[in-house]
Amino acid sequence: MEKRLHASQKMEALGTFAGGVAHDFNNLLTVVLGHAEMIAEDAPAGSGTATSAELIRSAAVKARELVRRILLFARPEAETRTSTALGSVVDETVELLRSTLPASVRVLWDPPRDSVFAIVDAAQLSQVLMNLGVNASHALTNDKGTITFTLDRVRVGSGAPSSVGLRPGSYARIVVRDDGGGMSAETRNRIFEPFFTTKPVGRGSGFGLAVADGVIRGHGGAIDVETALGTGSAFSLYLPADDAVPAPASAAKAEPPKAGLGGGRRVLLVDDDPMVLGILSRILGRAGYRVTSHGDPVEALAALEAVPGGFDLLMTDRAMPGLSGPEVAERARVLNPGLRIMLLTGADQPADLESSHFSAVVVKPVDSAALLRVVDRVLVGVPVPMPVRAA
Repeated sequence: MEKRLHASQKMEALGTFAGGVAHDFNNLLTVVLGHAEMIAEDAPAGSGTATSAELIRSAAVKARELVRRILLFARPEAETRTSTALGSVVDETVELLRSTLPASVRVLWDPPRDSVFAIVDAAQLSQVLMNLGVNASHALTNDKGTITFTLDRVRVGSGAPSSVGLRPGSYARIVVRDDGGGMSAETRNRIFEPFFTTKPVGRGSGFGLAVADGVIRGHGGAIDVETALGTGSAFSLYLPADDAVPAPASAAKAEPPKAGLGGGRRVLLVDDDPMVLGILSRILGRAGYRVTSHGDPVEALAALEAVPGGFDLLMTDRAMPGLSGPEVAERARVLNPGLRIMLLTGADQPADLESSHFSAVVVKPVDSAALLRVVDRVLVGVPVPMPVRAA
Protein backbone atom coordinates (compact mmCIF):
# COMPACT_ATOMS: atom_id res chain seq x y z
CA MET A 1 0.00 0.00 0.00
CA GLU A 2 2.89 2.36 0.81
CA LYS A 3 4.47 1.67 -2.59
CA ARG A 4 1.16 2.33 -4.32
CA LEU A 5 0.75 5.62 -2.43
CA HIS A 6 4.24 6.81 -3.39
CA ALA A 7 3.65 5.79 -7.01
CA SER A 8 0.34 7.64 -7.04
CA GLN A 9 1.94 10.79 -5.63
CA LYS A 10 4.74 10.66 -8.20
CA MET A 11 2.26 10.24 -11.04
CA GLU A 12 0.14 13.15 -9.77
CA ALA A 13 3.16 15.45 -9.62
CA LEU A 14 4.37 14.29 -13.02
CA GLY A 15 0.90 14.77 -14.46
CA THR A 16 0.75 18.39 -13.31
CA PHE A 17 4.16 19.05 -14.83
CA ALA A 18 3.31 17.22 -18.07
CA GLY A 19 0.08 19.17 -18.53
CA GLY A 20 1.90 22.51 -18.32
CA VAL A 21 4.69 21.42 -20.65
CA ALA A 22 2.20 19.96 -23.13
CA HIS A 23 0.34 23.26 -23.47
CA ASP A 24 3.50 25.21 -24.36
CA PHE A 25 4.94 22.44 -26.52
CA ASN A 26 1.72 21.99 -28.47
CA ASN A 27 1.63 25.73 -29.17
CA LEU A 28 5.12 25.45 -30.69
CA LEU A 29 4.06 22.40 -32.72
CA THR A 30 1.06 24.35 -34.01
CA VAL A 31 3.43 26.93 -35.47
CA VAL A 32 5.84 24.32 -36.90
CA LEU A 33 3.10 22.15 -38.40
CA GLY A 34 1.16 25.07 -39.85
CA HIS A 35 4.13 26.67 -41.59
CA ALA A 36 5.39 23.30 -42.87
CA GLU A 37 2.01 22.66 -44.50
CA MET A 38 1.99 26.11 -46.10
CA ILE A 39 5.51 25.68 -47.48
CA ALA A 40 4.54 22.27 -48.88
CA GLU A 41 1.47 23.76 -50.56
CA ASP A 42 3.43 26.62 -52.17
CA ALA A 43 6.52 24.66 -53.21
CA PRO A 44 6.75 23.02 -56.66
CA ALA A 45 5.84 19.35 -56.54
CA GLY A 46 8.90 17.12 -56.22
CA SER A 47 11.22 19.99 -55.33
CA GLY A 48 13.72 19.88 -52.50
CA THR A 49 11.69 22.51 -50.65
CA ALA A 50 8.56 20.37 -50.83
CA THR A 51 10.49 17.34 -49.59
CA SER A 52 11.97 19.29 -46.67
CA ALA A 53 8.57 20.69 -45.74
CA GLU A 54 7.08 17.20 -45.72
CA LEU A 55 9.89 15.93 -43.46
CA ILE A 56 9.28 18.83 -41.06
CA ARG A 57 5.54 18.10 -41.07
CA SER A 58 6.17 14.39 -40.44
CA ALA A 59 8.48 15.16 -37.51
CA ALA A 60 5.91 17.54 -36.01
CA VAL A 61 3.20 14.89 -36.28
CA LYS A 62 5.46 12.38 -34.49
CA ALA A 63 6.20 14.94 -31.79
CA ARG A 64 2.47 15.54 -31.39
CA GLU A 65 1.93 11.82 -30.83
CA LEU A 66 4.78 11.70 -28.31
CA VAL A 67 3.19 14.51 -26.28
CA ARG A 68 -0.12 12.67 -26.38
CA ARG A 69 1.53 9.47 -25.11
CA ILE A 70 3.21 11.37 -22.28
CA LEU A 71 -0.16 12.74 -21.20
CA LEU A 72 -1.80 9.32 -21.48
CA PHE A 73 0.41 7.81 -18.77
CA ALA A 74 0.93 10.98 -16.71
CA ARG A 75 -2.71 12.14 -16.70
CA PRO A 76 -4.75 9.07 -17.62
CA GLU A 77 -8.13 10.21 -18.91
CA ALA A 78 -10.28 8.47 -21.49
CA GLU A 79 -10.88 10.42 -24.66
CA THR A 80 -14.01 9.12 -26.37
CA ARG A 81 -15.56 6.32 -24.36
CA THR A 82 -18.42 4.36 -25.85
CA SER A 83 -19.93 0.95 -25.21
CA THR A 84 -17.69 -1.31 -27.30
CA ALA A 85 -17.67 -5.00 -28.15
CA LEU A 86 -14.13 -5.81 -27.03
CA GLY A 87 -13.92 -8.80 -29.35
CA SER A 88 -13.84 -6.47 -32.36
CA VAL A 89 -10.93 -4.51 -30.87
CA VAL A 90 -8.99 -7.73 -30.23
CA ASP A 91 -9.84 -8.92 -33.77
CA GLU A 92 -8.30 -5.83 -35.33
CA THR A 93 -5.22 -6.02 -33.12
CA VAL A 94 -4.61 -9.68 -33.88
CA GLU A 95 -4.92 -9.12 -37.63
CA LEU A 96 -2.47 -6.23 -37.45
CA LEU A 97 0.00 -8.26 -35.41
CA ARG A 98 -0.20 -11.18 -37.80
CA SER A 99 0.64 -8.89 -40.70
CA THR A 100 3.54 -7.14 -38.95
CA LEU A 101 5.27 -9.80 -36.82
CA PRO A 102 7.61 -12.42 -38.32
CA ALA A 103 5.92 -15.50 -39.78
CA SER A 104 7.66 -17.59 -37.11
CA VAL A 105 5.48 -15.96 -34.44
CA ARG A 106 2.03 -17.53 -34.07
CA VAL A 107 -0.75 -15.23 -32.86
CA LEU A 108 -3.72 -17.20 -31.54
CA TRP A 109 -7.17 -15.79 -30.75
CA ASP A 110 -10.30 -17.72 -29.90
CA PRO A 111 -13.20 -15.27 -29.55
CA PRO A 112 -15.71 -15.95 -26.75
CA ARG A 113 -19.15 -17.27 -27.67
CA ASP A 114 -20.91 -14.28 -26.11
CA SER A 115 -19.96 -10.67 -26.77
CA VAL A 116 -18.20 -8.83 -23.95
CA PHE A 117 -18.83 -5.09 -23.74
CA ALA A 118 -17.06 -2.31 -21.85
CA ILE A 119 -17.21 1.47 -22.04
CA VAL A 120 -13.80 2.29 -23.47
CA ASP A 121 -11.90 4.48 -25.87
CA ALA A 122 -11.38 1.88 -28.60
CA ALA A 123 -8.36 3.67 -30.08
CA GLN A 124 -6.58 3.78 -26.74
CA LEU A 125 -7.37 0.14 -25.98
CA SER A 126 -6.13 -0.89 -29.42
CA GLN A 127 -2.89 0.96 -28.75
CA VAL A 128 -2.48 -0.87 -25.44
CA LEU A 129 -3.14 -4.30 -26.96
CA MET A 130 -0.81 -3.63 -29.87
CA ASN A 131 1.93 -2.60 -27.47
CA LEU A 132 1.46 -5.73 -25.37
CA GLY A 133 1.52 -7.90 -28.48
CA VAL A 134 4.76 -6.36 -29.74
CA ASN A 135 6.31 -6.66 -26.27
CA ALA A 136 5.30 -10.31 -26.19
CA SER A 137 7.01 -10.91 -29.53
CA HIS A 138 10.19 -9.32 -28.20
CA ALA A 139 10.11 -11.75 -25.27
CA LEU A 140 10.20 -14.76 -27.59
CA THR A 141 13.48 -16.54 -28.25
CA ASN A 142 14.77 -15.91 -31.79
CA ASP A 143 11.34 -14.59 -32.81
CA LYS A 144 9.84 -18.06 -32.48
CA GLY A 145 6.88 -18.85 -30.27
CA THR A 146 3.22 -18.22 -29.61
CA ILE A 147 1.21 -15.22 -28.43
CA THR A 148 -2.32 -15.98 -27.26
CA PHE A 149 -5.20 -13.56 -26.76
CA THR A 150 -8.25 -14.48 -24.68
CA LEU A 151 -11.32 -12.51 -23.64
CA ASP A 152 -13.90 -13.29 -20.97
CA ARG A 153 -15.99 -11.75 -18.22
CA VAL A 154 -15.09 -12.20 -14.55
CA ARG A 155 -16.49 -11.00 -11.27
CA VAL A 156 -14.46 -9.54 -8.44
CA GLY A 157 -16.17 -10.39 -5.16
CA SER A 158 -16.57 -8.26 -2.08
CA GLY A 159 -15.19 -10.89 0.27
CA ALA A 160 -11.54 -9.97 -0.20
CA PRO A 161 -9.67 -7.08 -1.84
CA SER A 162 -8.38 -7.59 -5.35
CA SER A 163 -4.65 -8.13 -5.72
CA VAL A 164 -4.54 -5.30 -8.28
CA GLY A 165 -6.81 -2.91 -6.42
CA LEU A 166 -10.08 -3.54 -8.25
CA ARG A 167 -13.40 -2.70 -6.67
CA PRO A 168 -16.01 -5.46 -6.47
CA GLY A 169 -18.01 -5.79 -9.66
CA SER A 170 -18.18 -7.27 -13.14
CA TYR A 171 -15.10 -6.92 -15.34
CA ALA A 172 -14.08 -7.70 -18.89
CA ARG A 173 -10.72 -9.46 -18.92
CA ILE A 174 -8.34 -9.52 -21.87
CA VAL A 175 -5.26 -11.72 -21.44
CA VAL A 176 -2.15 -11.46 -23.63
CA ARG A 177 0.08 -14.49 -22.99
CA ASP A 178 3.44 -15.47 -24.47
CA ASP A 179 5.67 -18.54 -24.09
CA GLY A 180 8.90 -16.55 -24.01
CA GLY A 181 11.60 -16.35 -21.38
CA GLY A 182 9.52 -14.65 -18.67
CA MET A 183 10.75 -12.07 -16.15
CA SER A 184 12.50 -12.08 -12.81
CA ALA A 185 10.71 -10.69 -9.76
CA GLU A 186 12.95 -7.61 -9.83
CA THR A 187 12.09 -6.86 -13.46
CA ARG A 188 8.40 -7.57 -12.85
CA ASN A 189 8.32 -4.93 -10.11
CA ARG A 190 9.67 -2.23 -12.43
CA ILE A 191 7.99 -2.85 -15.78
CA PHE A 192 5.44 -0.03 -15.39
CA GLU A 193 8.08 2.57 -14.58
CA PRO A 194 8.49 5.08 -17.43
CA PHE A 195 11.77 4.68 -19.35
CA PHE A 196 12.62 1.35 -17.69
CA THR A 197 13.44 -1.27 -20.29
CA THR A 198 15.45 -4.47 -20.59
CA LYS A 199 15.45 -4.30 -24.39
CA PRO A 200 18.55 -3.43 -26.43
CA VAL A 201 19.01 0.12 -27.69
CA GLY A 202 16.71 0.86 -30.61
CA ARG A 203 14.14 -1.81 -29.79
CA GLY A 204 12.22 -0.11 -27.01
CA SER A 205 11.93 3.18 -25.14
CA GLY A 206 10.62 1.79 -21.86
CA PHE A 207 7.52 3.91 -22.34
CA GLY A 208 4.90 1.53 -23.70
CA LEU A 209 3.91 -0.29 -20.52
CA ALA A 210 3.75 2.97 -18.57
CA VAL A 211 1.30 4.27 -21.18
CA ALA A 212 -0.69 1.03 -21.08
CA ASP A 213 -0.95 1.16 -17.29
CA GLY A 214 -2.07 4.79 -17.40
CA VAL A 215 -4.74 4.11 -20.03
CA ILE A 216 -6.23 1.13 -18.21
CA ARG A 217 -6.18 2.91 -14.83
CA GLY A 218 -7.87 5.88 -16.50
CA HIS A 219 -10.72 3.56 -17.49
CA GLY A 220 -11.19 2.38 -13.92
CA GLY A 221 -9.40 -0.91 -14.52
CA ALA A 222 -6.06 -2.52 -13.78
CA ILE A 223 -3.34 -4.69 -15.26
CA ASP A 224 -2.17 -7.86 -13.54
CA VAL A 225 1.00 -9.70 -14.58
CA GLU A 226 1.87 -13.35 -14.03
CA THR A 227 5.43 -14.27 -14.96
CA ALA A 228 8.51 -16.21 -13.95
CA LEU A 229 11.82 -16.94 -15.60
CA GLY A 230 11.43 -19.69 -18.15
CA THR A 231 7.63 -19.81 -18.04
CA GLY A 232 6.57 -16.86 -20.19
CA SER A 233 4.32 -13.96 -19.18
CA ALA A 234 0.61 -13.24 -19.06
CA PHE A 235 -0.74 -9.67 -18.95
CA SER A 236 -4.38 -9.54 -17.79
CA LEU A 237 -6.30 -6.34 -18.52
CA TYR A 238 -9.38 -5.74 -16.36
CA LEU A 239 -11.97 -3.21 -17.55
CA PRO A 240 -15.35 -2.52 -15.91
CA ALA A 241 -17.86 -4.49 -17.97
CA ASP A 242 -20.88 -2.86 -19.57
CA ASP A 243 -23.80 -5.24 -19.22
CA ALA A 244 -26.30 -2.88 -20.84
CA VAL A 245 -27.32 -3.45 -24.46
CA PRO A 246 -25.58 -0.81 -26.61
CA ALA A 247 -27.84 1.58 -28.47
CA PRO A 248 -27.80 1.08 -32.26
CA ALA A 249 -25.93 3.69 -34.22
CA SER A 250 -28.05 6.16 -36.15
CA ALA A 251 -28.21 5.35 -39.83
CA ALA A 252 -28.58 8.96 -40.87
CA LYS A 253 -25.36 10.94 -40.71
CA ALA A 254 -24.92 14.49 -41.84
CA GLU A 255 -22.44 14.83 -44.69
CA PRO A 256 -19.52 17.03 -43.67
CA PRO A 257 -18.99 20.08 -45.83
CA LYS A 258 -15.90 20.50 -47.95
CA ALA A 259 -13.07 22.29 -46.12
CA GLY A 260 -12.34 25.92 -46.88
CA LEU A 261 -15.78 27.52 -47.23
CA GLY A 262 -14.59 30.90 -45.96
CA GLY A 263 -16.60 33.11 -48.32
CA GLY A 264 -15.60 36.24 -46.41
CA ARG A 265 -17.22 35.17 -43.16
CA ARG A 266 -15.71 36.90 -40.14
CA VAL A 267 -13.74 35.12 -37.46
CA LEU A 268 -12.66 36.70 -34.18
CA LEU A 269 -9.46 34.90 -33.13
CA VAL A 270 -8.04 35.14 -29.59
CA ASP A 271 -4.70 33.63 -28.48
CA ASP A 272 -2.04 35.11 -26.21
CA ASP A 273 0.80 33.42 -28.16
CA PRO A 274 1.68 35.74 -31.09
CA MET A 275 3.19 32.93 -33.20
CA VAL A 276 0.08 30.77 -32.83
CA LEU A 277 -2.10 33.80 -33.54
CA GLY A 278 -0.11 34.49 -36.69
CA ILE A 279 -0.22 30.99 -38.16
CA LEU A 280 -3.92 30.46 -37.40
CA SER A 281 -4.74 33.82 -38.97
CA ARG A 282 -2.85 32.83 -42.13
CA ILE A 283 -4.53 29.41 -42.33
CA LEU A 284 -8.00 30.93 -41.99
CA GLY A 285 -7.18 33.85 -44.29
CA ARG A 286 -5.95 31.57 -47.07
CA ALA A 287 -9.23 29.68 -46.84
CA GLY A 288 -11.25 32.83 -47.46
CA TYR A 289 -12.18 33.87 -43.93
CA ARG A 290 -11.86 37.48 -42.75
CA VAL A 291 -9.91 37.25 -39.51
CA THR A 292 -9.68 39.78 -36.70
CA SER A 293 -7.03 38.64 -34.23
CA HIS A 294 -6.28 39.70 -30.66
CA GLY A 295 -3.66 38.55 -28.18
CA ASP A 296 -5.59 40.09 -25.29
CA PRO A 297 -8.96 38.50 -24.44
CA VAL A 298 -10.27 41.77 -22.96
CA GLU A 299 -9.52 43.61 -26.22
CA ALA A 300 -11.24 40.82 -28.16
CA LEU A 301 -14.41 41.16 -26.09
CA ALA A 302 -14.31 44.93 -26.61
CA ALA A 303 -14.13 44.37 -30.37
CA LEU A 304 -17.09 42.01 -30.16
CA GLU A 305 -19.11 44.54 -28.18
CA ALA A 306 -18.22 47.36 -30.56
CA VAL A 307 -19.60 45.52 -33.59
CA PRO A 308 -22.79 43.68 -32.54
CA GLY A 309 -23.41 40.81 -34.92
CA GLY A 310 -20.17 41.59 -36.74
CA PHE A 311 -18.62 38.14 -36.34
CA ASP A 312 -19.73 34.69 -37.43
CA LEU A 313 -17.34 32.74 -35.21
CA LEU A 314 -15.26 33.28 -32.08
CA MET A 315 -12.18 31.07 -31.84
CA THR A 316 -10.46 31.36 -28.46
CA ASP A 317 -7.49 29.75 -26.74
CA ARG A 318 -8.20 27.99 -23.45
CA ALA A 319 -5.32 29.11 -21.22
CA MET A 320 -4.63 32.87 -21.32
CA PRO A 321 -3.61 35.46 -18.72
CA GLY A 322 -6.48 37.54 -17.40
CA LEU A 323 -9.38 35.57 -18.82
CA SER A 324 -9.51 31.89 -19.74
CA GLY A 325 -11.18 30.62 -22.89
CA PRO A 326 -14.30 29.42 -21.05
CA GLU A 327 -14.59 32.84 -19.37
CA VAL A 328 -14.26 34.60 -22.72
CA ALA A 329 -16.95 32.31 -24.14
CA GLU A 330 -19.30 33.02 -21.24
CA ARG A 331 -19.00 36.80 -21.66
CA ALA A 332 -19.25 36.55 -25.45
CA ARG A 333 -22.53 34.65 -25.09
CA VAL A 334 -23.95 37.60 -23.14
CA LEU A 335 -22.86 40.06 -25.85
CA ASN A 336 -24.01 37.85 -28.74
CA PRO A 337 -26.21 34.88 -27.70
CA GLY A 338 -26.20 33.37 -31.20
CA LEU A 339 -22.44 33.51 -31.76
CA ARG A 340 -20.75 30.20 -32.58
CA ILE A 341 -17.68 29.58 -30.42
CA MET A 342 -14.70 27.23 -30.80
CA LEU A 343 -12.19 26.49 -28.07
CA LEU A 344 -8.52 25.82 -28.78
CA THR A 345 -6.48 23.99 -26.15
CA GLY A 346 -2.99 22.62 -25.91
CA ALA A 347 -3.44 20.81 -22.61
CA ASP A 348 -5.84 18.03 -23.72
CA GLN A 349 -7.89 17.90 -20.51
CA PRO A 350 -11.35 16.54 -21.43
CA ALA A 351 -12.78 17.27 -17.98
CA ASP A 352 -12.38 21.00 -18.66
CA LEU A 353 -13.79 20.94 -22.16
CA GLU A 354 -17.42 20.09 -21.53
CA SER A 355 -19.41 23.28 -21.96
CA SER A 356 -22.58 24.33 -23.72
CA HIS A 357 -20.72 27.49 -24.76
CA PHE A 358 -18.65 25.63 -27.35
CA SER A 359 -19.69 24.38 -30.76
CA ALA A 360 -16.35 22.57 -31.04
CA VAL A 361 -13.15 21.96 -29.10
CA VAL A 362 -9.86 21.57 -30.97
CA VAL A 363 -6.71 20.23 -29.33
CA LYS A 364 -3.52 21.79 -30.65
CA PRO A 365 -1.59 21.06 -32.76
CA VAL A 366 -4.10 20.16 -35.45
CA ASP A 367 -3.63 19.83 -39.21
CA SER A 368 -4.73 22.82 -41.26
CA ALA A 369 -7.23 20.72 -43.22
CA ALA A 370 -8.73 19.30 -40.02
CA LEU A 371 -9.05 22.76 -38.49
CA LEU A 372 -10.80 24.13 -41.57
CA ARG A 373 -13.18 21.16 -41.66
CA VAL A 374 -14.18 21.87 -38.07
CA VAL A 375 -14.68 25.59 -38.75
CA ASP A 376 -16.82 24.81 -41.80
CA ARG A 377 -18.91 22.28 -39.85
CA VAL A 378 -19.49 24.73 -37.02
CA LEU A 379 -20.58 27.54 -39.32
CA VAL A 380 -23.08 25.40 -41.24
CA GLY A 381 -24.43 23.77 -38.07
CA VAL A 382 -23.10 20.22 -38.56
CA PRO A 383 -22.41 18.54 -35.17
CA VAL A 384 -18.73 18.07 -34.34
CA PRO A 385 -17.55 15.24 -32.06
CA MET A 386 -15.50 16.74 -29.24
CA PRO A 387 -12.67 17.15 -28.79
CA VAL A 388 -10.95 17.15 -32.19
CA ARG A 389 -7.31 16.09 -31.94
CA ALA A 390 -5.92 15.52 -35.44
CA ALA A 391 -6.85 14.92 -39.04
